[in-house]
Amino acid sequence: MRNAVGRSVLVPILPGWESYACDEHDGQGWTARIVAKRAHQCVSLRFLHARDPEGLRYPDHTLPLSVLKELPL
Repeated sequence: MRNAVGRSVLVPILPGWESYACDEHDGQGWTARIVAKRAHQCVSLRFLHARDPEGLRYPDHTLPLSVLKELPL
């Protein structure tokens, strides 16, 4: 994904994340924005809408770029 920083992506429900509530994208995953590139083709993400049961935004997370799906700008 060229110029990844700033792009919106779909973060799919990954193994181990099945217990997290997802009401975005028909339950397929969450919308996030790439906020930084990291080593080894990983990026830091900021979840845009996902909230925990207390209403707090899910924390930023680092994932491999390969597991993400690009969303339209």
